[in-house]
Amino acid sequence: MRYFKVCFVLFYFLMSVVIGQEKSTRIGYIGLAANYGQIYIHSSHVENLNGVWPYGFEIDMGNHYFSDHIRDVCGSFPRMGNMFQYWNFNSDILGWGTSTIFYMEPFLMTTNKFMMSIRGGAGLIYLSKPYDELSNPENAAYSKKYGFPLYLGFSAYVPLTLKSRIRLTGSFQHISNGGVSKPNYGLNYGVFTAAMEFSFKEYKIPPRKFGPGIEMAPRDREKRTELSFFMAFKGDEDTGEASSIIGIHGRRALQLTRINGLTYGGLLEVDQTQSGSILDKSRLSIFAGHEFWMGGFNFSQELGVYVYKPQDSPSYFMQFYTLQYRIANRVLLGVSGKAHFITADYLGFKIGIQLAKQNTSEQR
Repeated sequence: MRYFKVCFVLFYFLMSVVIGQEKSTRIGYIGLAANYGQIYIHSSHVENLNGVWPYGFEIDMGNHYFSDHIRDVCGSFPRMGNMFQYWNFNSDILGWGTSTIFYMEPFLMTTNKFMMSIRGGAGLIYLSKPYDELSNPENAAYSKKYGFPLYLGFSAYVPLTLKSRIRLTGSFQHISNGGVSKPNYGLNYGVFTAAMEFSFKEYKIPPRKFGPGIEMAPRDREKRTELSFFMAFKGDEDTGEASSIIGIHGRRALQLTRINGLTYGGLLEVDQTQSGSILDKSRLSIFAGHEFWMGGFNFSQELGVYVYKPQDSPSYFMQFYTLQYRIANRVLLGVSGKAHFITADYLGFKIGIQLAKQNTSEQR
């Protein structure tokens, strides 16, 4: 999971640079939240945690940024902040933890009556009961008193006044120590959050202006073809040693609305963690999915099925997630991750090119 964290850090650095390029109006806020979750069993080594439901509370502090430049790049007015979480893991094996998580939050929808966002972050956590051969031999999830949490969530906001709002969030959170020590099979858990938020100033969302990538009228829907190369690293569950995965990701995309589109295509992977010839290491899948437009950013979620898979895999189905930014007209840069249902496979860097682009209005 150390490679997951490197990718997230690089993406947040990019977002920080984008936000810092121009002076903008920013309004601070603070939120108080209650968290309730369920631990997912992603490995046989943590089956003793089946049925564990952690709970805790959260203090959320950050800034909401407003400028035309930021809106053009992100498609909305994003947020950046820190969450301070306390967790009671509700288990004698796991104990409790307290963490700080830095996050970026682009918005998919922003109105004065409703807002919807994606929130992703990474940070540091203190954990009270790590693995110990004598006193706590049953904890295979973590073996240090510190770890590195990852966070990905979808939030809905309902304003109550010009200075207060309710936030409801569904998130996936992961904790591991990055392979510093073993055992380190990690914690994966889904979380529901209910929060009350207060801003330090009254504000309304400015009228919508459509920037690059989302400025088209409904009749001028964009079609495009992309071809990308990606590289990821994957660790062996037992040894912890990592090998590379390289691949080619090709897809066709059709914009349906100013913020939504459909995709379809294929994914070819060569997995160096497998033994044998190159055919034994290869996988081929086809997929279809959905994407959100956020100005120059694009977030896609695709469901695929393997059509060639010589080696064992948890499932014949897979999910492929991509967050990318279009630079220099046709150059694409981002991160992509693959999972088999709730089990993460890998996350890696992606660079690509937009091969073709046209508007459907051109064909009339």
